[in-house]
Formats: sequence, structure tokens, C-alpha cells
Amino acid sequence: MPKIETVNWTYSPDNPGRRTYAGQRTALEVFEELKAHLNSIGYLPEEYFSFDCYHNWDNGRLFPEDGWLSCQVDYGSSEGIYLDITLEHYENGGHQCEHFATGKTLDESGSAMDRMHLVASAIIRAYHEDGLHARFFVVGGEPAPEGCIVHLSAEERHLVLDALAKFQDSLVPMDPRFPLATQLIRRIGEGGRNGGNNA
Repeated sequence: MPKIETVNWTYSPDNPGRRTYAGQRTALEVFEELKAHLNSIGYLPEEYFSFDCYHNWDNGRLFPEDGWLSCQVDYGSSEGIYLDITLEHYENGGHQCEHFATGKTLDESGSAMDRMHLVASAIIRAYHEDGLHARFFVVGGEPAPEGCIVHLSAEERHLVLDALAKFQDSLVPMDPRFPLATQLIRRIGEGGRNGGNNA
């Protein structure tokens, strides 16, 4: 996953491989890249994903040099599930938290709540270039194995179930892949019956 830069870089004509810091990007530039990134991976909230204009972020304010984004997901007071994004930074010796953007979906199912948390995760990960952190390592070891969470639309879920069923039909029951296919079919199918779309 590419890291979303919050700074501008210039390249030396004498050494094209070396980058030089050239100041901060505007908060609006960072938001627009974030929105495009979420859209490209299918994680843009369905109802809207809007930039906060009330803190003058859209008036050319720069993304703070020591700034970072945090996310909170919760049900709204009227309807839908909201994703609130806060830009945190330090200013005049104090910790500042300013609202940055909001995402919303009208769906209030458990699957929609899970998906909005996946959106929040994608946002946080977009600001970490390698996506790996010390807590995933043991001394002298390898990164912990990762599972995979995939959000499927109803149409995608039916397509996957059909493909899995055909794959399972081609196997003999003693094939070690047979119980795995059965497990996947059950999990994806149950997700659909419970109103969820998570595999």
C-alpha cells in the first residue's frame, strides 16, 4: 500500500535518487489523495466522505509537520454509521485535536459497522509506508502471519459462492482442500443470511 505523503519533496538534479524536504502539503491536498486512495480500493463510505471546512482546513492550511490522523466509528444520533477523522498535532506546547473529515453510510447493519472499521483501518495504514510495526515481531523471528478480511457486495458474494461450489464439486472428500472449501462456503453463506457481506 503506498504511503500518503503529508510533505512535499524535491529531487536534486545532481542526485535524482535523493529527496529534499520542500515544506508541508496543504491539508486539502492530503484529504483529496486520501479520498482517491479509498475510492481506488473500494472503501469510500457510500453516503458521503467530506472534508471539514469549519476549521479552515480548506483555506490553504498546511498539514502540520507533526500531525497524524485518528479515526472514530460510531452510530449517528439519527441514522447511519459515521466515521469521524481527527487531525492531531502539537501547537504552542499543547496537544491539539481538530476535526478533519467525516464519512457516513446509511446502512446500520453489523456488516456496515465492520466495514466502516475497515475503512478506518485503511486510513491509518495509508500513513504508514511499510505497514509493519514492532508489536508484530518476535525477537529474531518473522512477522506474524496475517489473515485477510474482505468485504463483498451481494453480487460478489454470490459469484464467490458459485465458484467455490464448483471447485468443491471437483474435489474428492479426502482432498485436504475439501473441508476448507466447505468452511468458506459456510462462512460466506452465513454472512449473507445474517445481513453481512464479510468473508
